[in-house]
Order: sequence, then C-alpha cells, then structure tokens
Amino acid sequence: APIAPVERTVLVSKPITITGINFKFDSYKLLDHDIRVLDEVADFAKNHPAAVLDVNGYCSKIGSYAYNLKLSKLRAQSVAQYLANHGVSNDRMVLKGHSYNDPVASNATSQGRFLNQRVEINSNIKVQKTVQ
Repeated sequence: APIAPVERTVLVSKPITITGINFKFDSYKLLDHDIRVLDEVADFAKNHPAAVLDVNGYCSKIGSYAYNLKLSKLRAQSVAQYLANHGVSNDRMVLKGHSYNDPVASNATSQGRFLNQRVEINSNIKVQKTVQ
C-alpha cells in the first residue's frame, strides 16, 4: 500500500499592502477617509506585533521632482505620526518618499492625480500553511 504523505505546518511570509490613503494637491493633511484606513492599520499593527510597516509617500507629476520628493516624505511622516499617536511604535515604521515615481493612474486628469497623491503601507506577516 502507498504511504500517505506527511503533512506539516510551517510559517510563511505573506505580503500585505494597504491602500486608500490619499491627499489633496500640494497637501500632506490627512483626510477623513484616511483616518478610517489608518485606524484599521493601527489595529493591524496591534494584532501583528512583529510586523514592520513600510510607509511610502507618493505625489502626482506636477512640479519638480525635488519638491515632490519633499512632499512625498511629508505625506509618509503625516501617516506615521498618526499611527504613532495610536500605539504603533516609531521603530516599527520605515518611511520613504518616492516623489512622482510609480504612479497608479494617469497624471492627465484630476482624478488620476488624486489617486497618485497617496501613501501606501507595505508589510509582511507570518501565517501558517500546511505543506506535504
């Protein structure tokens, strides 16, 4: 008779990307919708105490690269400050500004620019997976 394969449980890294944090033109002030998303991020951080949060700021392509780099860093800092005020330790966050690199929409329309004026948060969590 064939031998049944042995199953075991291992921990694997699962990437997490949190989107939906957007800003008005030339601003790093959090919007009401951002607050709801960030409250979920703070809860995520509490439930996954080992997770490091990569906080990445972006801009639309209006103005110079250098100006938008500064603004994108301010957006990341604005998000990190909110999270720190809601229990996420600063040493669990890595902040980076990307200026107008990596757009998610066209910069030719106001809606597209709004989508590009954003912060994305990336993390990895350990999850159990059964393997043979």
